[in-house]
Amino acid sequence: MSGPSGAGKGTLCRTFLDHHPTALFSVSYTTRARRSGEVDGVDYHFVDRATFERMERQGGFVETTEIYGNRYGTPREPIDRHLEAGHDVVVDVDTDGGKWFRRAYPDGVFIFVVAPSARILRRRLMRRGVVDPVELERRLTGGRREMTRAFQYEYLLVNDRLSRSVRALEAIVSAERCRMSRQRERLQELS
Repeated sequence: MSGPSGAGKGTLCRTFLDHHPTALFSVSYTTRARRSGEVDGVDYHFVDRATFERMERQGGFVETTEIYGNRYGTPREPIDRHLEAGHDVVVDVDTDGGKWFRRAYPDGVFIFVVAPSARILRRRLMRRGVVDPVELERRLTGGRREMTRAFQYEYLLVNDRLSRSVRALEAIVSAERCRMSRQRERLQELS
């Protein structure tokens, strides 16, 4: 999943995972400071820049990026292990990261999440604690840049009400599981 900061991707992912305990949420690594209430290993793996760069040199990430001066990276090993076991993996990345995921996992399902309006997006960011006007504008500008790449995704999910958005996400996952390209072996077993 990708989308502007404040679209509600994290909340949507957590709620989906509550309903689907075998699914994995890929916890990214970051060099940014931990926000109030965040838990290391749950929200992110918080590491220093030297540790992050060592992991990057060793090929430990599917993708890395720098956002607002902080490094982020999605670890490769847990994703590959979970997919090999036949489980769903949920990843929250920006659109640059989405390009790397498309290359690494061409059979992946790519969903773009947006808030129902720019006004609501701004309100969500302010509620999150982004009250510095410069930081708020930087995130809104970044969100507008992300929006220009929405057409690179197969699905658009307007995150207006969480319950409705979770149902839409579950419908996408269910439909994708039934896609013929994912069911060829099963169909052959039934023949």
